Amino acid sequence: MAATTLSLLAPLAPAAQAAALAAPGGLSVANKNSSTPILSWVKVKGASGYQVQVDNDASFASPEFSVSTVNFRVVPTTALRPGANFWRVRATAGSTTSSWSGGNLSVSPVGVPVPSAPGNGAVLQQPDSPPLLRWEGAQGATSYTVQLDGDADFIGAKSYTTKTTSLVAPDPLAVGDYYWRVIASKAAGIASVPSATSSFSIAALPAPGQTYPPNSVDFTLQDVVLDWNPVNGARYYQVEVALDAAFTNVIESRSNILGTRYSRPQSLPNNQYWWRVRGFDALGQATPWTTSVNGFRRNWPDRPVANFPIGSAGSPATMPSDEPYLDWTPVAHASSYEIQMADDENFSTDVRTCTTALTTYTIFPGPHDPDDPHPCHLDNGVNWWRVRPLDNAQSGSTAILGLYSAGQAFTYAAPTVDAAPPDTPFSPVDGTQIAIGGRRLDVPGGCTLDDCGILSTTPVFDWDAQQYAKYYRVLVSEDADFTNIAANTVTTRSRLAFTGALRESSAGGSYYWYVVPCRTGSADLPTGCGPDPRSVDGLPGVKQFRKVSPAVAGLSSSDPAGTEITFHWEDYFTTNQATIWQGESGNQSARQYRLQVATDSTFSNVIDTAVVDQTTYTAYTSLYPEGTLHWRVQALDNGLFGLPWSTGVTSIVKSSPAVVPTSPGNGAAAPGTVPFTWAAQPYAQSYTLEVYRNNDAAFSTVNRVFSATVKTAAYAWNQAVPASDTPYTWRVRRTDADGNIGPWSQTMRFTSLGSVPQLLAPGNSWQPSAGPLFEWTEVAGAASYVLEVRSNTSTSVLSVATTATAHAPVKALGTADYMWRVIAKDTAGQVLGTSANGVFKVDATAPTIVKVKPPRDKLKPKSLVYVKFSEAVKGVTKKSLYITPEGKKKPMKAKVTINKKKTKAIVDVKKRFKPGTYVLHATTKIKDLRGNPLAGGQAVTIGQ
Repeated sequence: MAATTLSLLAPLAPAAQAAALAAPGGLSVANKNSSTPILSWVKVKGASGYQVQVDNDASFASPEFSVSTVNFRVVPTTALRPGANFWRVRATAGSTTSSWSGGNLSVSPVGVPVPSAPGNGAVLQQPDSPPLLRWEGAQGATSYTVQLDGDADFIGAKSYTTKTTSLVAPDPLAVGDYYWRVIASKAAGIASVPSATSSFSIAALPAPGQTYPPNSVDFTLQDVVLDWNPVNGARYYQVEVALDAAFTNVIESRSNILGTRYSRPQSLPNNQYWWRVRGFDALGQATPWTTSVNGFRRNWPDRPVANFPIGSAGSPATMPSDEPYLDWTPVAHASSYEIQMADDENFSTDVRTCTTALTTYTIFPGPHDPDDPHPCHLDNGVNWWRVRPLDNAQSGSTAILGLYSAGQAFTYAAPTVDAAPPDTPFSPVDGTQIAIGGRRLDVPGGCTLDDCGILSTTPVFDWDAQQYAKYYRVLVSEDADFTNIAANTVTTRSRLAFTGALRESSAGGSYYWYVVPCRTGSADLPTGCGPDPRSVDGLPGVKQFRKVSPAVAGLSSSDPAGTEITFHWEDYFTTNQATIWQGESGNQSARQYRLQVATDSTFSNVIDTAVVDQTTYTAYTSLYPEGTLHWRVQALDNGLFGLPWSTGVTSIVKSSPAVVPTSPGNGAAAPGTVPFTWAAQPYAQSYTLEVYRNNDAAFSTVNRVFSATVKTAAYAWNQAVPASDTPYTWRVRRTDADGNIGPWSQTMRFTSLGSVPQLLAPGNSWQPSAGPLFEWTEVAGAASYVLEVRSNTSTSVLSVATTATAHAPVKALGTADYMWRVIAKDTAGQVLGTSANGVFKVDATAPTIVKVKPPRDKLKPKSLVYVKFSEAVKGVTKKSLYITPEGKKKPMKAKVTINKKKTKAIVDVKKRFKPGTYVLHATTKIKDLRGNPLAGGQAVTIGQ
């Protein structure tokens, strides 16, 4: 017998392919949801892959979805058009393809959103109830379009697109009714029908509430200040003051008042008044008027009291012929005084009127001349006089008239002045003195020194009359050489009170004064005068004094922890009365006040300057910035010359209240679509909202999620805040009606919940290399998902984006242990949540025969044939593992067994082997435990 041999041959080549593959059968559709149709079919024998197409047109001229896959299932990764769709599949094997097998596919319409807030027909009071629109989302929607209109037909409606389920109308809405609806979109051209229409109404802002003055005809005041409560949402206010309750005679109308307090720059005349106020919102829509019912009465009850002369009809006083003057007490609020003189106690005969800024008036004797610059002349005999204060705040404006003092009578006899003999020498004027009031000059106490020190007001000048002097020229200069003349006045008598005030002494210097006697000429052009200090140096009798008025005192302000600031100070009249010189109180009042507000103590950056005639001021055309503010006040005298500024550093720290956040609350866990809300503030023009990730309380730009500036007290971002266990921080601040930025609110923290997909399949099991199907639960608000698969070597083998909640991989997976997860994303691509990790295994390695014995040269007639496989197998039978003589097809009868480990098989043929060649056949019916068929089928030649 020839020697027996054994040889292991290469795997058998597959049987010759048929001329055409069979078309796939068993087509079915499993609709998990409107975005997840799972298309499947029965595997085709001999196919290596499949081609799948989906179209809404049965001709498949332009498929909506097309893919090649080794799987026997497909889940479209893009949204399909609702309604009837068609799909088909064919098998492929290399370049060979089967015919198409087709089926129908019905896709549900895009879900219709459901409006949820505000309730249908709700009335929204602005700005506390902003138009925050919310709705229930639709499955798989990638965006929403909100239509908003003033009419239910939505013709010309405004449209807003967002990727979340809430929206705040970005622009302020006018008062009235509004209608809105929402459309959900999955992709371009794939949208829902509009939701049901919901409506709401925007209510007008409420009217302001008047707070001062009290609404009473019995309430009187001098400083007119109008005050009212702020209205949330009001950008500015309008105030009107009228002389009648019907407001047919409006005397003051002021608009664009940014604060809630208005003090008129000029005082109102004494009268009964009514006032009203209304606010305007961001669109310029007015609130109702709030009107005073009884109004208020402005009066000025103070009247001067005559000091000199004092007399009655029966007992008139005697006026000195050489020094005729009038003197009275000062009155608060008086910027000047009006003197009236007449020949009768009813002031109806030969009435003469003149004005002065001081409380002493020296009279120019002589007959009345309409062109006389000194109209208050004296008549021989009985004269009557009285005086009243004038409040003439604005230059050129009509003065507010005060009350007359009681009339006083006096007699006067004009003196005679002798002509001087020829060549009579001049001597200096003697007895020069000054005092604050003329009455002081009639008793010892006037200042007769060369330097009379510092006076708080313009003095009255007095000297001894000279025998032959007809006129006196009084010179007042700001320098000792009399080159800078401040006053040059001619009088006929030896006392002079200017009708206007001298300016403050400059740079601490003195005024110098001198009296020049004149013997001839006229009051307009006196001649025959004595030596003049302007032409003769070193004249004896030059006197000096300094005029330094006191600074405004008693400065105070309202609480700076508010939006508008009100400043107060002591009436300058009171300040002067407290300033004593030579036993006399100052008599000066302020015609006006100038106030300055600056951001620095040197007042180089002044942000507000105002001139008023009252002792209080609230800016009404501006609001101040936050931080330290410095302010000061100076009085303006009758000539509108500035007196000293208030002294010391007067500063406040303006710190408007911070905005109060309301939602999401501090420490809250909220969905990523949560809108942000806060309490509306008065005076606000807009709000700025900022949100930061990584619990960033330092608010670094690298962590900023978004920043938005809005005009309402709510904001809904058009994207969802990504899910995160690490808190987000958010804050909000206002910008007031004047553009000043307010303080940030407290720092708020919240966590964004998002939503986490739950993995459904596969579980922890073995999966076919070319047939796994991944499924997970739907996530509310998710527009798409990302399936990620990694091998045990952390190599990413699959990352696919899909709108469905399932996926069948189109490529085979290799042998490995795998981990998989699903990431849900919102319409903006932000992560809503990431699932836990799932695990599975894939065995993609086909089993093979690794050893056959006995060897070919050891085959004996009664040999058992042992077959060892590369791994445990199943399906080993006499039909899948058999022996044939070479060249024969019929298997030899044999018993086939396999060991417990299923890795070794024994073929025991019934007949003896004869010398020759035999072939061991192993078919693809033999598979490993994961279902992989024996690699290509194998044949082993044994014996020889």
